[in-house]
Amino acid sequence: MGAPMLIHGLSMALGFTNVSQLWEYEQRPEFMAIIQWAKQAIMQDAESDSRTARNPAGAIFTLKNVAGWQDAQRVEHTGNDGGPIELRNASDAELAALVDAVRVELASDQEVKAIKHEPDQDSDDLT
Repeated sequence: MGAPMLIHGLSMALGFTNVSQLWEYEQRPEFMAIIQWAKQAIMQDAESDSRTARNPAGAIFTLKNVAGWQDAQRVEHTGNDGGPIELRNASDAELAALVDAVRVELASDQEVKAIKHEPDQDSDDLT
């Protein structure tokens, strides 16, 4: 397998002193198609490396920073049975009841943790 194709390598092969010059030339109609084709070849090489390389981090970096790839997660929230989430204003009494319920649950969790606690094995305390 040969050396990976990279944007900086393309820039150097074309005689540019920095990548910014490559981006400037890409805006010129007479060079746009060929530079975009070369970038696509580089991205194809990086995409292949991201799947087959022993450590694909470099290829992934290239795809994110040059090709615009991004890590994305989509999280959807729904109400009961997949329906819309229903919002309403709770009364002060309802809010107080919720707070009390959470306090009871937290206290119960603390009691369970205290019951499960075992003394350290290195301790000389036999109580």
